[in-house]
Amino acid sequence: MKTILVQADLGKSFQARMAVATSIAQQHGARIRGLYVIPLFEMAGYSKYSFPKSVLEERSRAEHAEAQAAENVFRTCLEDSGVEGEWLVQVGDLCETLCGFSRLTDLLIMGQRDPKGSDNASPDRVVLRAGRPVMVTPHVAFDEQAGSRVLIAWDGSRESARAVHDALPLLEKATQVDVVTFTEPKSEAAKVASLDAVLAFLQERGVSADGESLVLNELSVGESLLNRVVDRGANMLVMGGYGQSRLREIVLGGVTRTVLEQSSIPVLMSR
Repeated sequence: MKTILVQADLGKSFQARMAVATSIAQQHGARIRGLYVIPLFEMAGYSKYSFPKSVLEERSRAEHAEAQAAENVFRTCLEDSGVEGEWLVQVGDLCETLCGFSRLTDLLIMGQRDPKGSDNASPDRVVLRAGRPVMVTPHVAFDEQAGSRVLIAWDGSRESARAVHDALPLLEKATQVDVVTFTEPKSEAAKVASLDAVLAFLQERGVSADGESLVLNELSVGESLLNRVVDRGANMLVMGGYGQSRLREIVLGGVTRTVLEQSSIPVLMSR
């Protein structure tokens, strides 16, 4: 892992996001790129040319002042951690800009969707389009040493396999790795075999992990998974975006949305 891209903003969780990024960068000798995106000027029914030049200039000054404040946080975090990095400011659509810059990085770290803000940069949209692993950090306080105790959600799908492969550099540094798969009674034997296979795969790569297969009850997969996070004391969750059926639900819904919106620990997701 050589390059980590971090979504920068003035939210309270940005500094915690940077703490996770610098911790990972220190372990892997990586650089951090902080990306602050100034949104395009849009207002329903109007174009930017409908407003006086003075209004647009004032808006531009305010936006660049906010970018400067975020840069100050970014550079302080780099200085305190001894990690090298660079600062980027772009004007554009937040989701598209994050995805575009993430494609030539090893990991994108971004925050949970702000329930009071726009869906423009919902993490599930970014996961769907980025083509790179995305770590989503919560708005609430969390363990900034995320990745020492990892829970992997495994269902044998292409998406979960991609997530495990993408997470290997982090799994190799973890002190505790657990793998959980959820089954329905008729598919339990096949799921157990798949679980044994992924445990063997990890062992071959120097990652010692414990596995368990749990039969679904009245709770949804997402709720059951978040409960298991608490039970195992995990501080990072690794999972893929899911397809269709109860165990494999579509991105933008089901398991993915439940976890990305409700998780209280960082989630590394691949698609």
